[in-house]
Amino acid sequence: MIKKTLRALRQLNATKEMMQKAEADKPTANNKWWRSDVKFPYKYGVYLRAQHLKGFLKVAVYATEWMRQGICTPCYEIFIDYENEQFITRRLDKNYTETGWTNAMVDNLKNVEDVKLAKYWYDSLMSGSGAEDPWMDEHQAAYIKKTLQTNKSGYAAIVEYQRKCRQQDLAEKRRRETAPWDEDMARVPEEPTAFRRWVFHEAVSENYMIYTYSKTGAKEGWCTYCERTVQLKEKPLHGKIGICPRCKREITYKSAGKINTLATDWYKVQLVQNIEGGIVVRHFAARKYWQGTINASLHLHEDTRTLIMDGTKWQYSWELYKNIEHRWCRSSYSNYGNWQGGLIYTGNMYHLSKTGLVHSSLPLVLKNNKKITNAVVDWLDSEKYDPNIERCAKAGLYRLAGELTENGGLVKDRRATELTKALGIDRMRLSRLVAHDGGSLYLIYLQREKADNTIYPDDILFDLTEKHIALPYLKTMLSHMTLIKAYNYLVRQSDPSDENPMSQALTTYNDYMNMAVRLQMDTSAEQIYKPKNLKKSHAKVIDLLSQESWDKSAQEIMKKFPKVDKELPRFLKYEYKGSAYQIVAPRTVADIVREGSLLRHCIHTCDFYFSRYETRETFILFLRKNDNPSKPWYTLEVEPSGNIRQKRTVGDNQNNDLKAAVPFLHEWQKWLQKILSEEDKKLAKISEKKRKENYKKIREEKKKVWHGKLQGQLLADALEADFLGLEEIC
Repeated sequence: MIKKTLRALRQLNATKEMMQKAEADKPTANNKWWRSDVKFPYKYGVYLRAQHLKGFLKVAVYATEWMRQGICTPCYEIFIDYENEQFITRRLDKNYTETGWTNAMVDNLKNVEDVKLAKYWYDSLMSGSGAEDPWMDEHQAAYIKKTLQTNKSGYAAIVEYQRKCRQQDLAEKRRRETAPWDEDMARVPEEPTAFRRWVFHEAVSENYMIYTYSKTGAKEGWCTYCERTVQLKEKPLHGKIGICPRCKREITYKSAGKINTLATDWYKVQLVQNIEGGIVVRHFAARKYWQGTINASLHLHEDTRTLIMDGTKWQYSWELYKNIEHRWCRSSYSNYGNWQGGLIYTGNMYHLSKTGLVHSSLPLVLKNNKKITNAVVDWLDSEKYDPNIERCAKAGLYRLAGELTENGGLVKDRRATELTKALGIDRMRLSRLVAHDGGSLYLIYLQREKADNTIYPDDILFDLTEKHIALPYLKTMLSHMTLIKAYNYLVRQSDPSDENPMSQALTTYNDYMNMAVRLQMDTSAEQIYKPKNLKKSHAKVIDLLSQESWDKSAQEIMKKFPKVDKELPRFLKYEYKGSAYQIVAPRTVADIVREGSLLRHCIHTCDFYFSRYETRETFILFLRKNDNPSKPWYTLEVEPSGNIRQKRTVGDNQNNDLKAAVPFLHEWQKWLQKILSEEDKKLAKISEKKRKENYKKIREEKKKVWHGKLQGQLLADALEADFLGLEEIC
């Protein structure tokens, strides 16, 4: 609509009848103390007048306040082009001077909205009749209904019409946005016929043997991979790992009487398909579940699609669009990383090797190693910039090819045209690397071997790489002994009861040597750098180092945080003793240092724990066993309310032995509520708020745990899982 044309339309002033009604209309006084801020309305807070002028429906809006002051000009003029389904509103002042234009609907205009809000408060508080809808001559109201073809008349007709126009505008805007998306999604073909069966049997690798318990031992069970009854060759035990006699797959025994529902973990799956002009990489999450039957159901959810056409990537995700519907929505493409990896469907890979992936080494690698889980999009991106990926694949280094897509730093010379020079090894070592399908760990050992001009036994290199012992972790050992001696020493010092015996032995050795250096021990002496009993020597240097440094560390902490030592007596009231366990409060800062030193976690080395002490956000308590109360067991970070943020033992870990103490911790939390002061409760609310803000912040920053059993997990997930709150008390 042309504003110049609209301005030229005849001015509509309030009629004599309207002015008289406004003069007679008086506001209702508000004498209700609980809502003294509510201004109760006139009977008609707003008046309307309309005329059909030169193809437009012009509606004038008058404020009752203005009319009672003798002003007959409107505060708004609404222009409706009903043929083109458009509307616009002009704002005016008391002198009929234009102050601006707006596309707002009539019920969102200031004066109209004020009346609407006042009517709401009046009706809800007084339960009486407040302001009515804006006044309009009944003949004009009927004319508006007829002209706009609405179900209602007058003011309600204008609202209905404008909402209809706005909905049509939004629908058209959404259509223009989503039409290209729909065109892209139309390119995506149906899943291959064998895809879901492959996902069921191969991608979701967890399998069970479901049996019916018998005192004499079940003789048969239902294999979820074979999908048939199988004669058992061993006595099943619920939760035991075994092998199916028929398919030879690893299975977990499950007693039918102990499972109402059963579900596997979620597995990531990738499907690559040809489309017009390129390929599409589809990402699925899959799991199998059982509910009241031995036959499994497959839950397969597709969450992401990436279309690669003419070198351009378009990423789509299945999400809620505009809070209206779930559909495929285009999002900005970002580096997928391992989180978008997953097992890759190989049933159509031969055809893709001749078409959409004809210039990629991925089909060749998958032909020889179907278990790789690299993100396909990352793989294709990496190949463009690093020809060594294809060279490795053609040489038979399928594992290394996949690792190069994630770590290009393994290449020594990117300008080299020969694979041996690019990897920094010679032909003989390349042959050994190919023979073992060695990955990056094996390659780094061979690079070191070449630099040292020596030969390492292949069986030792193979064992080290299979146990994920990287060369940099052996740096301290190799400064005192050869690789062969270091390997043999680790084999002797490994404890079979550890989860990863050799890796744990190496960690203990490096820790031992670091402490020996701090104690200024002669680490060049063989009896020091190669102790006969590594664990005993490790424990001994801990004692030596701790006794020397506990008091010194405590003094340094008190200088930095002088209030902590004064705050410690405040928390003695939190001590509690049960039948098997007890809660102990530290008396001095040195007690906290000793606890952290003996349990080898960070409670005494991280400043924020002592900072929280000073602000009374959290504090430290010790969980001990009654049969040995002086021996550190678990360290607790506790809020003033008794909420337990963290529970950590040796190596900043949490072991299965804590489960037995959880009921005692609940018992203590329940007892504690009886003795908390009002000040404690106020501090508890502040602490809870800070905890939630901290969790939100570190989740947004995607911080991860860098050591211990939780290495690689999001820190926010680890902290939330560790939290033991009052709401968990049954």
